[in-house]
Amino acid sequence: MKHTLLRALSIALVFALLVTVSPILPAQAAATDFRGVWVTTVLNLDYPSKPGLSVSAMKAEADAILDNVDQLGYNAVILQVRPTADALYQSSLYPWSSYLTGSQDTAPAENFDPLTYWVTAAHARDLQLHAWINPFRITQGSTAKPQHDVNALGKLNPARKNPAWTVKHTDGKLYFNPGLPETRKLVTDGVAEIVRNYAVDGIQFDDYFYPSGEFDDAAAFTKYGSGYANKADWRRDNINSLIRDTYETIHSINPDVQFGVSPVGIWANKTTSQYGSDTKGFEAYTSQFADTRKWVKSGWLDYIAPQIYWNIGFAVADYAKLIPWWSDVVKNTPVKLYIGQAIYRAGESKTAGAPWYGSDEIARQAAFNTQHDQVSGVIHFRYSFLNTNQSLRNTVAKMFAVPVTTPTPTPTPTPSTAPTETPAPVASSLAMPVPVKGLTVGRPTSTNITVGNGSYYIMGTSDPAKPILMNGTALTTRTAQGYWGTFVSLRKGANTFTFTQEGQTPVSTVITYKTASPQGPAKMKKAEIVAGSVFPKTTTEYRAPGDVVTLTCTAPIGATVTVTLGGSTFAMTPSAKTAPNADIYSTLYTYKYTLPKPSATGKVITIGTPKYNMTYKGTKHSRDAGGALMSLTDKAPFYATVKTDSAFVYPSGSTTGGPKFELTLGQKDYVTAVASNGAWVRLRSGGWLNAADVTLKAETAPLQIQNAALNYAVGAKVDSIVLQTTTAPTTNIAFDGKQIVYTIYGMSEAPPLKLPDGSLFTSVTSTFAADTATYTLVLAPNTVLDGYYMTSTADSLSLNLKRHPKLVNGAKPMTGIHILLDPGHGATDTGCIGPLGTALTEKHMNLYTSLKIKAQLEAWGAKVSLTRSNDTLPTLNDRVVISRELRPDAVLSVHVNSVVESTDSTNIRGLETYYRNQIGRGLSDLVRNTVIADLAYGTRRSNQANLYVNRPTWAPSALVETGFICNLEDFTRLSSDAEQTKLATSIATAIRDYFK
Repeated sequence: MKHTLLRALSIALVFALLVTVSPILPAQAAATDFRGVWVTTVLNLDYPSKPGLSVSAMKAEADAILDNVDQLGYNAVILQVRPTADALYQSSLYPWSSYLTGSQDTAPAENFDPLTYWVTAAHARDLQLHAWINPFRITQGSTAKPQHDVNALGKLNPARKNPAWTVKHTDGKLYFNPGLPETRKLVTDGVAEIVRNYAVDGIQFDDYFYPSGEFDDAAAFTKYGSGYANKADWRRDNINSLIRDTYETIHSINPDVQFGVSPVGIWANKTTSQYGSDTKGFEAYTSQFADTRKWVKSGWLDYIAPQIYWNIGFAVADYAKLIPWWSDVVKNTPVKLYIGQAIYRAGESKTAGAPWYGSDEIARQAAFNTQHDQVSGVIHFRYSFLNTNQSLRNTVAKMFAVPVTTPTPTPTPTPSTAPTETPAPVASSLAMPVPVKGLTVGRPTSTNITVGNGSYYIMGTSDPAKPILMNGTALTTRTAQGYWGTFVSLRKGANTFTFTQEGQTPVSTVITYKTASPQGPAKMKKAEIVAGSVFPKTTTEYRAPGDVVTLTCTAPIGATVTVTLGGSTFAMTPSAKTAPNADIYSTLYTYKYTLPKPSATGKVITIGTPKYNMTYKGTKHSRDAGGALMSLTDKAPFYATVKTDSAFVYPSGSTTGGPKFELTLGQKDYVTAVASNGAWVRLRSGGWLNAADVTLKAETAPLQIQNAALNYAVGAKVDSIVLQTTTAPTTNIAFDGKQIVYTIYGMSEAPPLKLPDGSLFTSVTSTFAADTATYTLVLAPNTVLDGYYMTSTADSLSLNLKRHPKLVNGAKPMTGIHILLDPGHGATDTGCIGPLGTALTEKHMNLYTSLKIKAQLEAWGAKVSLTRSNDTLPTLNDRVVISRELRPDAVLSVHVNSVVESTDSTNIRGLETYYRNQIGRGLSDLVRNTVIADLAYGTRRSNQANLYVNRPTWAPSALVETGFICNLEDFTRLSSDAEQTKLATSIATAIRDYFK
């Protein structure tokens, strides 16, 4: 049943606050794209009306339901096809449902397959048919009458065949244990069976995952839960794996089949998570271990249909608060939002004016939905209530009175290496909002600024029909649209520039050229070693033998300063030796200390706490460091374990230079340094991680992976090299465009790796030295590797290798391909400034170009996501996180270029592209070459650079600088809607052609 959440709120519902009945809005206000209804088969609630019906009776009941919903205006039916580990279709994995014939294992007469009939009959009426599955429920018992006996099930039931997979729960039901890989595979195999054998339009899971926190899965947690902070995180990861694997399974077979989930309406309350909703009800996150928000943010669904079964104004869970919350969750994701509405509650109250009196609440909710653009449809629970409530039927018919385009099924495209001709370019309906202005100065944006250089490029707008003067002299650098620019030299002090034009109000700007004063040493109030200047400042510093650390403190110029550490005293060197005058001035004192190399290994050795001593003109002062210095000898049992889904590894203890590679949850290594006041951690395998990404722990056992197996698994979209291990070691991946070098640290040996038929590679070689296994895999000829990334489970670590998607025949060649576009900057970060100043900046142009690219790609069948779709400002990290969660087939960040204002940008123009990793080079080169060939927008290059948004290795990632906003010629085309459309079409063409 779909109203699981109500059991937690049944008492609260009795005391629901009365609300004033608001007038029903006109029918057209309630129009939605997806109009679904659930048809329930468990307990014969909707279909069939009872077990044992004849085939003709079952067909007649199906036809009556489909005719009824079609007449009422629905365009989709969600039919429950696997209610209790049994099937309403021919299955090799599950027995026939007892709700059909009265007993499991007994097939309907005449070889009747209900699902085949429902799909054919639904499509004949232009209705979608989604197959609704309960993934883990085996029986429909209750507390009073439990059904825990597997021997009472059909002989073909997988639960009876595998009783160890089951858990008896306190609610009287029997469940498959989600913590077992075997049960999750059973679910995904069952989904694959339906998608291969039936022309369904979608697969939908309902809200039954873990039934509660009391679930008896201790043995499974002991076996599979190592590496998790607690059982709750492990349970959530089990369900995350199921959702992700199901999505990938469906789309590897038929990308047109939608995958959706209908969870309980509350992900988490605000008291549980800062991201939660303003509610106080039963939570999916903590009660069912279903991280529904993550599924959306990760793009593991095509749609989500939360069951929001409460009225507007209900204090515990207000419909009017949950709709905006869910709308915000799906924003900037490819996931559609359909709202599960409780039509079964219509008319349940006997009191006029109560929320559920009559059917007005359903209409109010439908009207409320239309106020939120992210709501793309509704699904009603459940069918039978439409037959027994005429008022409800009238309300539903009125809600659906406005015609919509019926989302009829699309045939699966036939793959082809030679796609047919694609349709003509599609221009977004969005127009570039270029303000019509007279005489203005757009850059600088202020009328009075101070600069540190002796030149400045001023830009602005004017009436193009009349001359423009600067301080009485005519300007000659101007476009037909009236955009002008002039490069001026500045004298020291204030420079006033006044621009005049006939019929226009003069405008002036003052640019003050002021060189920075040289910074001398700072004065001190007294002679001392300054607090907070000593090293380490606050925390213990761990380093390896032989490391050189710089001991520092700040003290007066002219002082004698020493540092005592490990029983020895060392003289420190001042940065400045002479003070400006007789006052006391400070300077930095340093000493480079080399950690000794003891003969012992496997130990953590205390060197000591540095003590700093100063003598200055007879004044003595000492100060101890805030932390000690420790030595981590080789293989000292002090470990770092990655605790986040992703952890970038840097070449030094800072973000300078960008990351080298990425680790994933659970990977573990020896620590050789903890530095910068505990902010950075260095691993024995090399590289530094942000300390916030790892858990540090001293143990006793050495870290060495033994008896591990390494297997290569060929997938439809992603191949995986899987290391079977309960302790995930650290790794490194290097790719040069022709071969992958995969390094695994902390190994006792290099397990053999065999390449199966159909792999991406022609050969693999391995070496082993110093606990390190290295595998070199050479790509097969004409093979494109489109990404790589690490994932882990409780007993495995996988290097995932993305295959290159291919176009398909037909008018929509990009069907099944997912693109992420990243419009740079936004909100308070305007980006670069041009002649129109803040009225039209880089942030505006980036978004307009991205939306036009999106329109063209979607016309070719691609799924397109945006990191921002309005004037918001995701951080650079937000943009990378969105990319990681979606793992699209390609990422393009859209920007506009500029040069500093002190540069003459008269002749600096053109489009250029950037990539960081070899994975992104092909996309970067193709975008640059295509636009240059199509539109001749300059002759600039495709460049390699350490750009934050190009970090991803999980997909080809490139950045395009579409032109120079500070160049009048480029600005003219960048501010033209027609030119933007041509540019966007050319970029979209390059993205499409990348997948040829």
